[in-house]
Amino acid sequence: MNFASSVLRALGLPPLGFISSLLTFYIHAAIILGKFPVYGNPDPKTLDIYAFYSPLIHGTLAIWLYSMPVALILSIGYATSAIMNRGSITWDPLIKVTLIHLLAIALFISSIAEWFAD
Repeated sequence: MNFASSVLRALGLPPLGFISSLLTFYIHAAIILGKFPVYGNPDPKTLDIYAFYSPLIHGTLAIWLYSMPVALILSIGYATSAIMNRGSITWDPLIKVTLIHLLAIALFISSIAEWFAD
């Protein structure tokens, strides 16, 4: 079960890449503007830093979206194994990976992502 736990923990990294790249761009834009940007004000493509952050955000988003189904399938298998073996494994990796993916989903549907996609 250590291998499955390690793979599950590794599948928690892609959403962290997306979260950190998008939030870093948003905060950097806020520092430049002196206020947090909102949808349509300003268009993120007009910022000089957009050319640097855009490939990072799009790349980490793609990696996360491709890894999410794998993480879901492995999580279901991991949880099923835990139930069948009646507590012989730890729930810690499953809980952490689930929370990280839920945080990334929340950011993906937030006004920050809406502003970036503007």
